[in-house]
Amino acid sequence: MTYGFAISQQLELFLYSLGYGFTLGLYYRLVMTVRKAISEIKAAYIAFDILFCVTATVVTFCFFLVYTDGQVRLISVFAAFAGFVVYLLSADFFIKKLFYYPVKLIVKSVKLLFRPLTAMIHFIKKICKKLSVKIKTGRKNKNSNSDEKMIKRRRIIRKIHRRKNKRRYEKPQDAA
Repeated sequence: MTYGFAISQQLELFLYSLGYGFTLGLYYRLVMTVRKAISEIKAAYIAFDILFCVTATVVTFCFFLVYTDGQVRLISVFAAFAGFVVYLLSADFFIKKLFYYPVKLIVKSVKLLFRPLTAMIHFIKKICKKLSVKIKTGRKNKNSNSDEKMIKRRRIIRKIHRRKNKRRYEKPQDAA
């Protein structure tokens, strides 16, 4: 009866973890390439970072569940990290160049497919803006007369208050 992994099983787990880390590095490069091809907006960066973290966490959980029966072994964590670092130091430069142009081509083709839809959305936005401007200007024209009357009334009331205040604070002149 054994309570752990045999040396051969640990070596096998170590090699699987190295391969998993290398594959995780490839996936990281793919996600970052798609992010750069789609947009330079900061919100897109955040969304793709969250996407990578969530999917990598789920896959890592499944990896540990399958290969270590749900136990998180420190050696496999270090091996996965080492595989990721090996990928970044060795193959990342070449894979970056290899992924960039096909991903950019796919993104451009998807944008071309959705261009009629985006054109229709922009057209609807333009119509809505024009209608809202007409509605706002229509309201102003109806109320502009009453607004002008209100302004005139306020001016008259201010003049009356100024006159009362001047009379109140004037010094009485001595009769000579």
